[in-house]
Amino acid sequence: MVSAKKVPAIALSAGVSFALLRFLCLAVWSCYRSEN
Repeated sequence: MVSAKKVPAIALSAGVSFALLRFLCLAVWSCYRSEN
C-alpha cells in the first residue's frame, strides 16, 4: 500500500511529466507545421 505522504509527490511528478510531454508535442507540432 502506498503511504499518504508519497501520493502528492507521485501526483506532482506525474503532472510535471505530463505537462513536459504536452509542451514537447506542441513544440514539435508547431515546428513541423511551420516547415510545411
